[in-house]
Amino acid sequence: HVTSQGRIDDLVVRAMRSGDGLYGIDADALRRAAPTVVLTQGLCAVCGPTTEETTCALSGAGWGSAAVVSLEPTSLGGVAASLVTVAGACGVPERGERARAAFEGGLAALSDISRTALRDAGRPPPRVLLLEWLDPPFDG
Repeated sequence: HVTSQGRIDDLVVRAMRSGDGLYGIDADALRRAAPTVVLTQGLCAVCGPTTEETTCALSGAGWGSAAVVSLEPTSLGGVAASLVTVAGACGVPERGERARAAFEGGLAALSDISRTALRDAGRPPPRVLLLEWLDPPFDG
C-alpha cells in the first residue's frame, strides 16, 4: 500500500490543525528502558514527538527523572554543537568535543577536496537545492 506525499501532507495538516499528535510514545516500553537521558528534537512536530510530548510521556510513565535534551540544529555548525550537547548530557563532555572536532575536520577536508576538484576541472561550484519533501515542495 503506497500513499502519495500529497495525501500524507493532507493527513498531517489535518492532524496538526485538530491538535492531534502524530506519534504515540509507548509508556510501558519507556518504563522498561528506564532512560537517564532522552534525546528529542524541537524543530519539527511532524518529524517526531515534540519535547513537550516526550516530557509528558516520561511523567506519565512514572519516569520523570530522565534528562530530556532537545536538539534543534539549523546548520552544520549546530549539528556539531549537538554532538557536544549530547555528550555533556551523557556525562562525557570530552568525547563530544572530540566528536565535534572530527566532524568539523571532515567537513573542512570535504570542502577543500571539492573546491580543488572544481578548480582543476575549470568548473564553477554547483548550485544545490535539498528537498525534504516533493508534494508540496519543502526545502531542507
